Amino acid sequence: TVTVTSTGDPAVSKALALTSIPVTTTALVVDGDGNAPNVQGYYTAALTSAGVNHAVWDLSASRALGLQYLAAHRDAYFFSGSGYPGPLTPYESLFQGYLDAGGNLFVSGIDILDQAAGTSSFTHDYLHIAWDGTESQNDKGTATVTGVPGSAIGNGLGAKSLVRISGLCVCEDETTPVAPATAQFTDDGVAAGSPQPNGIA
Repeated sequence: TVTVTSTGDPAVSKALALTSIPVTTTALVVDGDGNAPNVQGYYTAALTSAGVNHAVWDLSASRALGLQYLAAHRDAYFFSGSGYPGPLTPYESLFQGYLDAGGNLFVSGIDILDQAAGTSSFTHDYLHIAWDGTESQNDKGTATVTGVPGSAIGNGLGAKSLVRISGLCVCEDETTPVAPATAQFTDDGVAAGSPQPNGIA
């Protein structure tokens, strides 16, 4: 506890509780799903299976995630579940600082770019995604995705069926990569009223 006292009026003081959190992992899971539904276990299980030592910061328990703690981790995995609208928006400046400091960020969510949320400079310049805020890439009900040959993540994966989680809407958003980003998957999703399949996911 730190107590600050006014030099002009010693009767005025304020006590602050400070918490020191030791960092013992290279990865941080940033849980932004709001437990509606709670999908944290899918991410932590995948990282554990891959042998990645990780810590968890649950934003529903505390939104006070600071850059110093975040930057102490080499990799950060942010997921929003079905958070809407703009679940990433409140944290864009935080993640921008993290990326500027050399961190690695993985972002995942349902409908995460919908409406104006995907038109920010952070989305374009840091996530390297072109999104115009229209319905052309929004809410594409997708059954399968296929890995792009030669891509860092999708290479060799072939066609994979998406697993539906109860409580999550069928609201996949397509993305158009902005260089130097490249597509990792193609999808079979078609937006309502659109005849164009096989967009880039």
